[in-house]
Amino acid sequence: MAHLTRQQLLRAMTALGAVAASPAPALGAAAKAPVRTLIRDVDAVTMDPARGELSGVDVLIDQGRIAAIGKGLNVAGAHVVEASGMVLMPGMADGHRHIWQCVEAGRVVKTNHRQFSAEYQTWKMKWMPCATAQDHEFIAYYGGLQAIDSGVTALIDHAHGHHTADRTLAAARGLKASGVSGWYAHQVSHTIDYGPGDTVPLAHASKQATAFTDASHWEAMRRLRAEVFGGSSDLLNLGMALSVGSQGQPVERVRTEEFEPGRRLGVRLITFHANRIPPYPAGRFGHRGLGIRDLHEAGLLADDVHCSHGVGLSDDELGLMRQTGAMLCATCMAETFPRNAQARRDPAMARGRKAGVRTGIGIDAPLAMTSDFFEHIRASYYAMAQHEESAAIVADYTSADLLDIATRAGYDAINLGGVAGKIAVGQRADLVLLATDRPGFPTAGSLADRIVNYAARSDIDSVWVAGRLRKSGGRMIGVDWKAMNAKLQAIQERIHALARTITFV
Repeated sequence: MAHLTRQQLLRAMTALGAVAASPAPALGAAAKAPVRTLIRDVDAVTMDPARGELSGVDVLIDQGRIAAIGKGLNVAGAHVVEASGMVLMPGMADGHRHIWQCVEAGRVVKTNHRQFSAEYQTWKMKWMPCATAQDHEFIAYYGGLQAIDSGVTALIDHAHGHHTADRTLAAARGLKASGVSGWYAHQVSHTIDYGPGDTVPLAHASKQATAFTDASHWEAMRRLRAEVFGGSSDLLNLGMALSVGSQGQPVERVRTEEFEPGRRLGVRLITFHANRIPPYPAGRFGHRGLGIRDLHEAGLLADDVHCSHGVGLSDDELGLMRQTGAMLCATCMAETFPRNAQARRDPAMARGRKAGVRTGIGIDAPLAMTSDFFEHIRASYYAMAQHEESAAIVADYTSADLLDIATRAGYDAINLGGVAGKIAVGQRADLVLLATDRPGFPTAGSLADRIVNYAARSDIDSVWVAGRLRKSGGRMIGVDWKAMNAKLQAIQERIHALARTITFV
């Protein structure tokens, strides 16, 4: 039985802010052409094995790409950025982020472990039916800008918070408009039949949240392809995430109802959560390990397949991933606490790299973790150092190896290898310029040492995505964070009020 009448519910929505009726953000700004730019006299950590670290060089950006690197470049008509004493690095890649969760930062956090474990899943199930399409458009736009602000120029948005076509298309448009590059990976599951004011069995809501795909999700995928991701020059591409319910399904059904429809749409990245799951009967996805061998034996494991977490991947599974070119993203902050006491808890990152798997790192849930990506680089190292096998691998690492995971190798691990991730002629100009003049930012050590151990989001002076300057002088260009934060808070408050009217029994 509903707790509120329809009239009461509408009054509550109006009283808590007409955010859903407010104009969408100015979404055309990200389409402006890049400017020919000369970054002068900068120290550059190129992440290019052929060049290493360079001192006092000039870097020319032209037509969205790195056109020249050298000393004393004289380029008439270029916009000049004087960068003496500053550090230039490639933009960073986040291999696994649920962008929509940025709206709820602080709601449930890992340092309140019991609360997080008890509330995370039920919070999602109450939140989703209460957010509108326009909410999602703004949230995704905000989340993309937030990523760029932190030096993340490419990412995979594992978009599992949108259960209707209008919501997922709106989120895709918002993220695309932010100007971040990478993949919008729509998860082809969740069909919700309850909403504000309803009382429903928790088992019913959980079953819907973990369901296998259905026709509505493929209608959304077709519309995403036709209406949002039609351009070959798009910075943001269409990906897909397997349904939660694919685990435990016959592998042949996963092939015909998820992999094959996605690939027919031209999707070039298919991701899934590779977590420890109950063993299923032979012939079903998840029969052994994390399901990697099941996909391989079905001929589905390929260089467009990407898995996140991967805690518990066996050496055999890593070998199959290397053999087929599949990708892996470790999210060490999010993997702090085990869900299954039987699973090995050492992060997959070190073992994946050692096995030759394309491996990167990600934030995962921005509601519970900082968006400062430098913190995630450090946390990855600290997490690996706590486990015997990984510690033996990273004992031979340098700071450059850790920075590589977030840049050159990070791009490769989201199927954008060779596009960006290093400072080299011909690469797309996804770049981050760091100020070094604050107290505590050292002058000693290699550039990689200084970045990996000391850099923070607050040190980022400038960011370019495909040659377009998005942040300068420490400020995002054309972004009024105060106004955007106020709007985000209004969305939070309205959705929370509605979510509280949903009762699980």
